[in-house]
Amino acid sequence: MQDTLLILTRRSVERFKNAILSFLPLSCEVIDMNKIKNKFITDEEQAKLDEDPYSVSKDPIPLFSVDLVLEEGSSGPQFSVYPGDVVSNIMQIFDLGIEKLQEITQEEQKLMPHLFKKDSNNMTLEATVRPRTEPAKPDPSDKRKMEDQNLWVWEAYKVLRSELMKAIYPMDDFISSKMLTSMR
Repeated sequence: MQDTLLILTRRSVERFKNAILSFLPLSCEVIDMNKIKNKFITDEEQAKLDEDPYSVSKDPIPLFSVDLVLEEGSSGPQFSVYPGDVVSNIMQIFDLGIEKLQEITQEEQKLMPHLFKKDSNNMTLEATVRPRTEPAKPDPSDKRKMEDQNLWVWEAYKVLRSELMKAIYPMDDFISSKMLTSMR
């Protein structure tokens, strides 16, 4: 049961990470207030799409929306939602999914109690957890030490967070663009 849970968890984390990353542009260029170029596919992928007469290249529907608001007394336009909060919320969803795995019970203990010791405290499966700090990688020359079993979760978390942070940097460029600066 634990092996099955691990396999399903790995697939689920990978799918979640890929789903979120599919909404992020590869590059974003802020030209002015009304013109922003987002690039979602590579030039090679675009060339393949251009060769196929039946293909339609569409940018993905936005995963979240952040508006500019102008409040009285403020020095200029601001975001309706701080972009860092969007990143935090997505990462909280990631963590919540991993934490919910800790609540999965062992059905075998319920169905066949005569085969297990009477330990009612440990009715849950040993599941994946996200380490709060980066696990130390073992020395390859020391064969007695093994890699942390949750290192892959940390790496998925780190990749997702860094890509989300890269995606919000152009928003700072936009808010500080010359066009918005002239509105202040």
